[in-house]
Parts: sequence; C-alpha cells; structure tokens
Amino acid sequence: MDYSINPAIWSRAFPIPCDITDKHIKMCSGVALKCLLLILRSPDEFGSVESLAKKLGQPNGEIADALNYWEEQGIIFKAESGAIPVLKTVEKSESAAPIVKPAAAEPVISASASVAPRPRFPRDETLALINDDLILHSLQAELQSVLGKPLTSADNDVLVALYSFYGLSAHYILSLVHYCTAIGKRGMAYAEKVAVSWINEGIDEKNVDSHIDKLYTRRTNEGIVRHAFGINDRNLTSKEKDFISSWFDLMGFDISIIQYAYEITVDRTGKTAFSYINKILSDWCSKGVKTLADAKKEAASRIIESSASNAPAAASSYDRDQKILEQFMKN
Repeated sequence: MDYSINPAIWSRAFPIPCDITDKHIKMCSGVALKCLLLILRSPDEFGSVESLAKKLGQPNGEIADALNYWEEQGIIFKAESGAIPVLKTVEKSESAAPIVKPAAAEPVISASASVAPRPRFPRDETLALINDDLILHSLQAELQSVLGKPLTSADNDVLVALYSFYGLSAHYILSLVHYCTAIGKRGMAYAEKVAVSWINEGIDEKNVDSHIDKLYTRRTNEGIVRHAFGINDRNLTSKEKDFISSWFDLMGFDISIIQYAYEITVDRTGKTAFSYINKILSDWCSKGVKTLADAKKEAASRIIESSASNAPAAASSYDRDQKILEQFMKN
C-alpha cells in the first residue's frame, strides 16, 4: 500500500454508502460526485440546486444534470415526493446479459439499451480528464487520426464516457471506431450507440475482435449475393440480410449453391424472391446437400419425381384424345 489516510482527519467524519464507490465511482462525473458528497455531509445546507451551484461555482444547469443522475439511480429523491425510490441495478454497464447476435452486416442498434443513463461531462472536466490520463490522451490522438479530424467537445465527451462510464479498453474503443469508420459512419455519437448495442449483446474485450470479423464477413457475403442476384439499384432489407446470414453462417452454403437456388427461383417465379430461395436452400440443407453437384443432383431427382407423378394423368389425357379421334373417323 503506497498511501494511507492521515488519522487526524477522522476526528470529524460522515458516512458514505458503499454503493457510491462500488457501483458509481466510474460512472458519475466529478461534479455529480462533489454534489453527492456535499449532500451527504450536510443535507439541510446543500439540499438545493442553488446552494450546490454557489458552493461549487458551477452553473445551475450543470448541477441539475448531476443531481438528475443520482435521482435516476435511486440514490437521492425530491423531498416533496415523499416516496423513497427503489435502487436501480447498474452493474449491467460492465457486464450486460448476452442476447442473440444480429445477422445484419451493419451493427443493429438496440432501441432498449440495458446500460444505465450516463452522465454528461462538462467541457473543462472532459479536457482535464483526457490531459491527466495517458491512455485517454493517446486515444484522443489516435481517434483524431482515424476520423481524419480533431475531436469536438461532444466527441471528447463520448470518448471519456466510453472509457470511464462503459469501462471499455483502449483496444475495444479503437476497434469500435475503426469498424464504424470502415462502414461509412464517421462519428463518435454513432460509435457510442454501437457500443451500447454491443454491450447489450455481451460483446466484451475477449470477443470484440471475432465479433467485428463476423460483421465484416457478413458485409462481404451481402455484397457477393447482391452481385450474384444483380441487385444494384437498392439496399437490402433487414429480412434479406437475415436470409443471407443464415445461408452462409447456419446452412454453410457457398455462393455457387445460393446462385443455383436463385436461378431455379427466377425460372419458376420470374423474380428474385428471397423467401422462395430460402425454402429451396432450407430443403437442401435438411437433406444434407453440401456441394453444387449435390444440389444439381437433388434438383434433377425432383424433376424426375414430378414427371413420374404426372405420367398417369398425361397417359389418360392421350387415351381420351385418341378415342375421340377414332370415333370421329368412324363417322
């Protein structure tokens, strides 16, 4: 242990709940932490926005935002409400419950994020945090190089949030922003939305690289299918992307078999029908079809079976026509 508390200061003390250091120390802003300390120290004296703003020399708006964070977490409540709030569980920001991974090439951004609402860091505090932390300072320089522009105050706010609030590593943040940039989304605000989505999916430091590789692969597969199907005048729908993902990832087919199913579909329906293609491929998958040769053999067998089943009807029609002709000749 390098540092110890001077025992002399314990002559006067006040209690601090363990939840503050165990769950919120990484998430709350410096202003929010100062506000809470003052309220814990003297709730009668510092129980209003105005008194806290005067003590800390901060605008009322900054103080209100800070108090709103603690109120949302159930740590404080307004006296006039009379009801003691239920504490929120915020550990999800560090280890969110995994859900089924999206099949789309671009990250699917969940509308219902399971992480707690994050605080907004004042500009001066954000710059101080970045300048005082070697990792953050290096990240800022690297991200400016990736994005090709200086980070704005809002960008720096997102950077600090990704690092301190969401608890993401430098490698995770750089990988995230590199991916967003590669798909044409050059903005820290978008990167934060993707980060929340990935956290909800359980994408952590251990599997972020493999997750990004899968997203790149899916994007490549979508491009291959678009070219094979001649889709050049529109974007793929989410459902079509899901179909493509299942054809490659779940069924394990290559583009040659997929294109063959496409050709059969166009011959039968006269259009590119993803649901029809999917039915063909699902049927082949259930029958153990693996190669293009297998697919052609299976398609040929179905034609033979169909011809055989229609043969009696065809023979009956021929016999009927022959009898009519014979009767006509007799007359």
